[in-house]
Amino acid sequence: MVTFSPTPTQCDVCTDLFNEAPGTLIYDTNVMGRWGCICHKCFVYFGCTLGIGRGQKYERQANGTFLQTAGGLLTGGAKDAV
Repeated sequence: MVTFSPTPTQCDVCTDLFNEAPGTLIYDTNVMGRWGCICHKCFVYFGCTLGIGRGQKYERQANGTFLQTAGGLLTGGAKDAV
């Protein structure tokens, strides 16, 4: 289980605040040559991708943490399907 810590509060590109509801998606990805934590809207707009060295997707859990759900090594060292 991989979590994002510290918990981000806003998109590094558009500065929109991240929704605090469970299920909210954020991405730790390379956008325009720089790494950042971005919202789903910016991820789609800038054509970002997931995978090792490209980006990871995280989903907010009921306890407020963001759990990695795609884009890299997940539990057990197995790569997820991208």
